[in-house]
Amino acid sequence: CFASNINFDWGEVKVNVAGKAATLNIGLFSTAKESYHYSRVYQNQKMENFLDIHVKAFTNIAGIHKVLVYDNLKQAVRRFVSRTEKEATEDLIKISLYYGFTYRFCNVRKGNEKGHVERGIEFIRRKAFSLKTDFDSVEEVNEHLENILEKLNNKKRNWLNNKSPKEVLEENRKNLIPLKPEYDISRRIESRVNKYSVVTIDQNKYSVPDYLVGKFVNVKIFPDNINIYYKNSKIAEHKRSYQNHQWVIDINHFIHTLKKKPGALHASVGRHQLSPELQNIYKEYYSNNPRD
Repeated sequence: CFASNINFDWGEVKVNVAGKAATLNIGLFSTAKESYHYSRVYQNQKMENFLDIHVKAFTNIAGIHKVLVYDNLKQAVRRFVSRTEKEATEDLIKISLYYGFTYRFCNVRKGNEKGHVERGIEFIRRKAFSLKTDFDSVEEVNEHLENILEKLNNKKRNWLNNKSPKEVLEENRKNLIPLKPEYDISRRIESRVNKYSVVTIDQNKYSVPDYLVGKFVNVKIFPDNINIYYKNSKIAEHKRSYQNHQWVIDINHFIHTLKKKPGALHASVGRHQLSPELQNIYKEYYSNNPRD
């Protein structure tokens, strides 16, 4: 049973991203027997990121451990029924039923029950980010982390009889639940399109086609993307912003409006988010004739 356990927890890592100091959330899965690690960094600990790291870890391991062990994370524990009994969140119940694993929660103030994964977070943080701390993007942070983990998981360990964690994991693969198709990890909400033809998601505005003003749309929120649907058809997709009070605009969503009010193009947020090439074309040839 011990060989079929895997532990999960969150931690933090401080790096510089695009020249600015950033505190990112680092999630870590660490197997109980061979200390095989899978880790990834995110901008926050929202449910879609919690589910995303599960799916990516299962894919990386090519199987699912039978028991997943959690600290008292808000993404895993909905409420405390008593000092020793906790009620799991609906999302944890759903993903566990889909993949077929069971889950267990650590007891409050029992550091010995989660020391393995907490030491793992410090270990990964030291190995990956003690020397290199400057990155151009969060994607580059994860690429660097993936390379470090590949080396660590393939390094032979004396306490594993001179085998690597990856080799021992392969030997124990028969104890894992077979992998299934990827689980849909998106967070879903319904939102009304305002008069500016945008919907508000986590304090940011995302555009949709202007004929949908006043309509309700369904939104699927992924760690990196925002997909928006109307009557079961996808009508918009945006790269997700993790800043606050940002407008993420696709100017094509405002074609009908701009045909009626071409003068609005010059000061529009959409024009300023065009590629540099299109902005230069506009400035050189169309700034005095925006209708054309």
